[in-house]
This record gives sequence, structure tokens and C-alpha cells, in this order.
Amino acid sequence: MKISKKVTLLILIAVLILGIACSPSIRAEKAAGDKHQAIKNVIVFIGDGMGNQQRRIAGIVQGDGNPANRLSFEKFQAVGLATNQSADALVTDSAASATALSSGYKTNNHMLGVSPDGKKKPTILEACKKQGKSTGLITTVAITHATPAGFGAHEADRKKQLNIAPQYLENNIDVLLGGGKGEFTTKEMGGEREDGKNLIDAYKKAGYTLVENLTQLNEIKNGKSAKILGLFAMGDMDYEIDRNKSEQPSLAEMTETAINTLGKNPKGFFLMVEAGKVDWACHGNDVAGSVHDTLALDAAVKKALDFQKKHPETLIIVVNDHETGGLAITQQVNIRAIQQLKATTGKMAQMMKKDGSNIDEIFKTYAGITDLTTRERTVIADELSGKSKMEDEWGYGASIISKVVCKRTGINFATGGHTGTPVVLVAEGPGASIFSGQYDQTDIPKKIAQLLGIKFPF
Repeated sequence: MKISKKVTLLILIAVLILGIACSPSIRAEKAAGDKHQAIKNVIVFIGDGMGNQQRRIAGIVQGDGNPANRLSFEKFQAVGLATNQSADALVTDSAASATALSSGYKTNNHMLGVSPDGKKKPTILEACKKQGKSTGLITTVAITHATPAGFGAHEADRKKQLNIAPQYLENNIDVLLGGGKGEFTTKEMGGEREDGKNLIDAYKKAGYTLVENLTQLNEIKNGKSAKILGLFAMGDMDYEIDRNKSEQPSLAEMTETAINTLGKNPKGFFLMVEAGKVDWACHGNDVAGSVHDTLALDAAVKKALDFQKKHPETLIIVVNDHETGGLAITQQVNIRAIQQLKATTGKMAQMMKKDGSNIDEIFKTYAGITDLTTRERTVIADELSGKSKMEDEWGYGASIISKVVCKRTGINFATGGHTGTPVVLVAEGPGASIFSGQYDQTDIPKKIAQLLGIKFPF
């Protein structure tokens, strides 16, 4: 049977239209407004200080030197770029950035969940709670630190963590996992509170299960408890590379427990997960800390992806609040040298004797470095003994150690502070496509709200 040229043309046009309609970008755009693709759960991962270079070097190390290897979240369908200056500075801090990411408003550096004039700004987490969703916050630093507090509390000064601890209870946040036990306990208990209030008792009375180590977390990881308060350190938790894997849980283990717990709510949940110590590592210009805590975040994202496979109504977002350190992968990068690192430089400094007698031994054992110069050895010894001023404001100990490691690994840092580099956001799941493009970070919670049918302002 002969087919006319007109019919052939119509068939070709139909095939072309069908191909376009089935393309990933069109499917994603459709999903944003498709009632059959309604979003029930939102998981926001924040790599504090984790810029694109931090992601890339972690991916290359994970791939054993293969520059084409990508972290799990580097394969997400939607990619966005967002400006992130605060209301009073070109370079934001974590508090102002968390406020923007949670409330959709700019504020001054050091302020949490409030406008520059001190007015309370409701957050996307609180808006989800009003919808009947369960909520959770996870971090590897103190749970009362800037990023989680920006989602679950309102305070004009981020340093007032003692004021933040009770606000999570007032806001009925279901799962809280991280460090910072000191903010919940009295001086007599070894904590920081001088008001005599043992907040742990208050949380227990409200129905929270207290967990303080990996064993206890494993006992409830399948969602046996509706509310969890996990405090795994008096202050911040350990860096991933330094972590005692039989005592402190990993970010992935905390994420899995939180998802299993929050996922039991038929109305869904909102969860924020922070890899807080990528920032701290980059403040100290520490290659090992940055790489391994970024990889720990990637492992946590994989737990969320596993959940998403069974619950496709889940939107996963990975974003950084700012970049820290101005990390640069130079032409001298040595992946093998990075892979040889067995501890953060801070941990190495702690293990070194003040007289400097074991400097060579520590470098060989924990960094694979056997070619220290006399000058390097002398300067490190002077820092350890206190003869020269410590340059590292973040308490790393001997800052020269980081410089020695950077020299051997080919990783450079421009600063010990934050930079004004725009943040990178990636998203996977229903509605993810609306996060593609360029915008300001204040648009991020608004986009989440749009997908959830929540009106802004919250």
C-alpha cells in the first residue's frame, strides 16, 4: 500500500511532537503542575560552605582520580544558580543565608528568622507544620547552630543558642539530630545553661525519645519513635574522617532514621539536613575535612534517593548556603596525596606534642608526608609551643599544618572566611524543573511553597 507524501509528513510531525513531549525537560516542566505528581515530602540538604569546587574535588577523589565521576546529586535533573548576599553585606554568613533559604527574606548577618528590624519571619518548615506535615532538622554541628536555627527558630543574634534550644520544642519539631547537648543541659550537668533548666527533661515530657549514640539511634532507626531528640556531642560532632564509627552516627545514618520516622505521617514531611562541618573544614583550609564531609553528605543524599524510589512524591534539593575558603583545584592537584590523608589537620595538631618531637611521625602516619623541610618543621613546632601566634581563628591548632597539606595535595584556598560566590542548587523529583535557571536564594523557599500549595508570605 502506497503512503502519500502528505501522510508521511504528518507521521513525521507526530513522531517529532511525541519525542519532544517525552523529553526529560518537558516531563519535568509538566510535573511541576501535574496533579498526579503532587509533592508530599520535601528533603532539603544544605552543604554549609560547600561550593562547586568542594563538590568537584570530592567527586574526583570518590572516583579514584576520574574527573568524569559525579556525586549522586551532581546527576540531578535540575540545576540552578542563586545569588546570596545578605541585607547588610555582599558576603553572607550562615545565619542570614539560612533565613533567606527558609523564610524568603533577606536579613543582616548574624540574625536568624527575623528581618533586619527584628520582626519575626515565619519559615517554610513552620508553614509545612501548619499543613499537618511532620518536620525535622539534622546537622553535624550543634543543633542550635545557625543553619538549623534559621529554619526552626527566631533570634536576633545567632550566638544566643541557649535561647534557640527551647524554641524547637515550642515549634513542635518532630526530629532533631546533631550535636549541642550543652545547650540543653545545666552547668551542673556539664552543659552551658545557667538558668537551671534541664531542657532534655522538658523534651522527654513532651514525648521525645532521647538518643546519644549510634547504638541508641539504631534501636529506633525503623521509626519506632514518633519524636526524637538526638544529641551526639556536647558541642559539634566529629568530622567524618575523624569520627568514631561505632559511637557517633554518620550523616547518612541520621538521615535514614529521620526519614523512616517522619515518613510515617500520611500528610508527608519537611526535613532539612545540614553537612555543617564542610564549612568548618574550609575555614581551616583543611582538604581532608572538606572532601570527606562532602562525601558524607553524598551518602546521606543516597538514603533520600532510596526513599524517593518507593515514594516518588518526594522532592530532594541539595544546595549550599555560601562558599567558604575560596577552594581552588590547581594544576598541581595530587589525588593520591588527598587519598592518603587519614585525619583532619586539626586532629593531627591535637596528636602532636607541644615540643614538636613527633611532628614527622604524625605527618607520615596521617598524611603520608615524609619530606617535611626544616623550615616547615620549625614553624609548626613554634606554633605548637605557642612561640608564634596561631593564625587559625577556628581553633584548628597549628594552621601551618593545613598549608603543608595543601602544598602536597595541590589544593589552594584564597581565604579562611566566606566568599561571595553564588550558590549552586540541584533538585530531583516532582516539580524539580522550576529550580533550573538563575535567581536569588530567597526564591528557593517560595518555589517550594508554590509546589506545596502554600501561600507566601508564610
